[in-house]
Amino acid sequence: MLALALALVLLAAAPSAPPAAAAGLVPDAAAPLSLYRSRHYLVHTDLPRAEAAPLGLHLDAVYDDLERRFEGFGTGRSRAPLDVYLFRHAAGYHAYLKSRGVAADHSGGMFFSGGPRGDALATWVSGRDPAATRAVLQHEGFHQFAAARLGQLPHWVNEGLAQYYEDAPLVNGRLFVGELNAERLAGVRSALIRGTAWPLPTLLRAEGRTWIDLLHRDPDRSRTLYAQSWSLVYFLIHAENGRYREAFLNYLRQLSLGQNADTALRTAFGITDASAMQGRWAAWLAGAAPPPVSEAAQRLEFLGQALAYHRREGWPMPRDLETLERTLVRRGFTLRRLGEDGELVFDAGDARLYGYVTPAGGHRRFVLLEAAGRGQPPRIAAVGLSPEPVLEWEASAIGFEPVVRYR
Repeated sequence: MLALALALVLLAAAPSAPPAAAAGLVPDAAAPLSLYRSRHYLVHTDLPRAEAAPLGLHLDAVYDDLERRFEGFGTGRSRAPLDVYLFRHAAGYHAYLKSRGVAADHSGGMFFSGGPRGDALATWVSGRDPAATRAVLQHEGFHQFAAARLGQLPHWVNEGLAQYYEDAPLVNGRLFVGELNAERLAGVRSALIRGTAWPLPTLLRAEGRTWIDLLHRDPDRSRTLYAQSWSLVYFLIHAENGRYREAFLNYLRQLSLGQNADTALRTAFGITDASAMQGRWAAWLAGAAPPPVSEAAQRLEFLGQALAYHRREGWPMPRDLETLERTLVRRGFTLRRLGEDGELVFDAGDARLYGYVTPAGGHRRFVLLEAAGRGQPPRIAAVGLSPEPVLEWEASAIGFEPVVRYR
């Protein structure tokens, strides 16, 4: 992410820290973890400060942005520092949550109850790209913020908003919201066509036990539940030029004031049954298209994996995009990964992957830029988009990993 003018400091350097932190680098009572203090978080970690600090900075920036967006919501609730547990390896994450009596199977991160000070967020960093870690922090960080500031939200809106903010790149300390996740969109459309989508009244009333049972019993159905919740949140914020946005904010405001979900729905939208939204939501879904920035970022991720493969094979780094394209096509490079609606295949022979759609509807090639540092592959930019996605490289334990940043 872009550099943030926010400070994460050792507790020893923070005289205003709570008394328990006065010793500086403090072992956590329940695990061999160090404790750092950011402006909004107590960071419990087995990472060195140099690795933990940027993640604390990122969390602070996300918290600040959420606080701006939800100003005046749940003002009577605590603003005490929130707890986050950052582990190097997944094994440490799972072992810690198991010690707290939390089942974390099939999870990449979690907001949970049962930490020494109550609710907490936990995840790990090794074995996945840095962008995935930041996405987890944004998703679970929203859950934590919502619990602290908004109160008890219905599961569909809690998970829908968490995914909405998970997708938002952080640009100059602010979340750039509105990215339309193409994979989730395709998954929900497919569910609607197959007849496996949830009727909106059922979705809005699905309780926690339903979500948990599906996660373990029927992962495909669970993915639909999550993706459909995200799509409804996106619809209420952005559809028809924001027609429903104020009503949705009022719905959230009523929930934060303690109204039950049915009363909040009636107060905010003037309806007693979500089936009234079904047709409009489905019509929007049929015509929705990812904005240029989202599509460009996905293609840059493909090119990042292609360049990483280049580097592992010891091939010379290309000096222009045309050379990269010719090399990948000649060697038959293909990237496969699991998406919301099955396997996604990116074939180097697809010329669209080397460019992007402009806001005016035209097509433009990506621009290959010189490497930012010695030993790094070149950067690639979608020049002219706003924000402008740029493929850059981040140091890791195994070398350099591709990451899409925005400027």
